[in-house]
Amino acid sequence: MITCRNCSQSYDETNESCPHCGYKPRVMGELAPKGTAIRRQQAIARARGLATPPPETREIPAATVPPLPVAPARPAATERTKTDPGLIPISTDQDAPPSPYEALANDLRKELDTRGRLVWWVNNNIPTERVKELLQAASHGDAHAMLLLGVALFARSTDRASLRESIVWLQQAANYGSGHASCALGVIYQGVTGMAANPAVARGHYEKAAALGVAMASNNLGSMYEQGQGVLVDAAKARALFLAAANKGLALGMFNAGRCMLESIGGPADSKKAMDWITRAADGGEPSAMVVAAKAYFTGNGAAMDRYKAGHLLNKAADAGSTEAEKLLAEFKLQRAKKSQ
Repeated sequence: MITCRNCSQSYDETNESCPHCGYKPRVMGELAPKGTAIRRQQAIARARGLATPPPETREIPAATVPPLPVAPARPAATERTKTDPGLIPISTDQDAPPSPYEALANDLRKELDTRGRLVWWVNNNIPTERVKELLQAASHGDAHAMLLLGVALFARSTDRASLRESIVWLQQAANYGSGHASCALGVIYQGVTGMAANPAVARGHYEKAAALGVAMASNNLGSMYEQGQGVLVDAAKARALFLAAANKGLALGMFNAGRCMLESIGGPADSKKAMDWITRAADGGEPSAMVVAAKAYFTGNGAAMDRYKAGHLLNKAADAGSTEAEKLLAEFKLQRAKKSQ
């Protein structure tokens, strides 16, 4: 029996065409695969009662057929440790040389787990001329290079083609156990990069990364539950996820946890704890936290009045790109000008 290439139905080899759809394969001519033609002629010979097919159609002895090359087995990814959830095992071979990109990849993970400034980090640590070098290493199975390459392509993506290429390498790194690669995939599928949003896929990547201890994944998953993006709104779950990210040291998680406590989101208000988290987030470099802390220092509501510190935080937030900080600075300058008149 053979399978028709047109309708996928099975039929007897002695038929010249498929009895189901009439498709006639070109197996008897010069363009036909030789093995298929031989098998068909053997079937016809058996049907006619011939002991063997014609000599010219006998199959080549198996001993003369060269063996196919065997692809090397892919190294298995072992479980990551709780103390260093970002570490990716590259190979189970104890004699394998260490990756030259491990230290750089760990530095990236540290940045993503504290300030989360992905684009800033890429621009300062991976020059464009190094991408080709990373591509070569990633193509040879270096999982650290896969993560770095995927993140670099993601941070510098200008169109869908480059974004798709970053997805390929981030998925490869995620397959090797990189929670940070899974988190980056979640960001892409959440739709914040201009790609069509797919909340279900984004949530799956975030959940996988959060289970591996990636703080940013917990924070972003919390945002999905707070906003009801692809899930039912669950403020209490959002608050718990923000707090989990905060406890891991992520400045953005600290700010979101403090915001929830300040605005009674997902639980009772606690202004003291809220300001503790927000000031820690501001010290960690989170611009939104700097703005909220500056307001508290300027008005004395939630913190001891310190207008010098308020101005200092607003200037830092404005330098980091906060338009709200720029507006507040302009308002404060206008108030000072009115008072001096």
